[in-house]
Amino acid sequence: MKKSRKDTKRQWKTSIARVKKGEYLSIGVPRRDNKGFEFRFGYGYLHELKEYHDDPLTVIKAIIANFPLSWTKEQAKTKLDEIFKEKKSLKKEVIERYKGYEIIEKLFDYFDIFDIFDNCSTTRSTTLKDVIMQLIYQRIKNPISVFNTYKTIKKERIDTHSKNSFYRSLDYIAKNKDEILKNLNKKICDNTNRKIDVLWFDATTAYFETFSREGFKKPGYSKDGKFKEDQIVIGMATDENGIPLHYKVFPGNSADSNTFIPFMLEIADLYEINTVTIIADKGMSVNRNIRFLESKNWNYIISYRMKAGSKQFKEYILDEKDYITDGSFKYKVRDIASFYNKKRPNGHFRKQIITFSKKRAIKDKNDRDILVQNFIK
Repeated sequence: MKKSRKDTKRQWKTSIARVKKGEYLSIGVPRRDNKGFEFRFGYGYLHELKEYHDDPLTVIKAIIANFPLSWTKEQAKTKLDEIFKEKKSLKKEVIERYKGYEIIEKLFDYFDIFDIFDNCSTTRSTTLKDVIMQLIYQRIKNPISVFNTYKTIKKERIDTHSKNSFYRSLDYIAKNKDEILKNLNKKICDNTNRKIDVLWFDATTAYFETFSREGFKKPGYSKDGKFKEDQIVIGMATDENGIPLHYKVFPGNSADSNTFIPFMLEIADLYEINTVTIIADKGMSVNRNIRFLESKNWNYIISYRMKAGSKQFKEYILDEKDYITDGSFKYKVRDIASFYNKKRPNGHFRKQIITFSKKRAIKDKNDRDILVQNFIK
């Protein structure tokens, strides 16, 4: 089918607005009657675009002359960025302005990071990868909110997409979280000698200064001391290098100990874990969690509160017999039977390791003294 004479003449065009700051360039598709534009997008001030080419207007006109009229403005901008900005090295002052951004881009390309979206739900977004890279860049450079990231990126004149693009990217990540994390773990394992046979687990809280209570946002015990704010509880497991493997969000009124079993079931399914050693703090040290680990035949190292133990347990700790001393540190070890509800043996054994550190004892005493002094002031 041949194009009409009018369609043949129609093509992407530029327009210049002269404002106080300078000449601002916009690009779009003109109406059939050439009176205005069907749609267009702003691309920047000409004096700033000279950071890429000495005569940016001429170069851009040549590039967009070949753009199909069927493209959206997002597609056109993405392609224009690829050609106009990538073919010429950034000048020194621009690299100075965007410290680290070029490194992030090269790392993403080197490791093919965006393979982590394989097998995820399809998206029509043309900005997802750019936005995610910008969010990660800002998180490394200076952790701030998503909205402030958008404003900072825009201020620094890195190729900025709309504010809604930033929030839509979070929706997509949340929807595909498990697949992304699984792909990310595979990517790390392919490029390093990562091992996940030993995992460190903990839970924390994140609060929200908001007037709406919805989803996981609930009042609960705040580790930030923000007891009047709604919060969520986040469980996370890391490898031996402290690099996260998996996370899971729980309602803000969830007790730490109640996050443990659902989390472990999820990672066992996602990462096909059969044998593992779980290391956790005393907040996870409740019978149902330990019985769960024993039922899976998983090893574990979990802190235990001395004051929560029985009288017999406390007497065993205070008994100086069997302690092995190593300088200012001493310890002793024993095997004990595991019981169902503290009544009958379940066939498993637990190894108790009792430790005492003089250095830690001095630190704890100093911390207590500070609390006392603060109280009596």
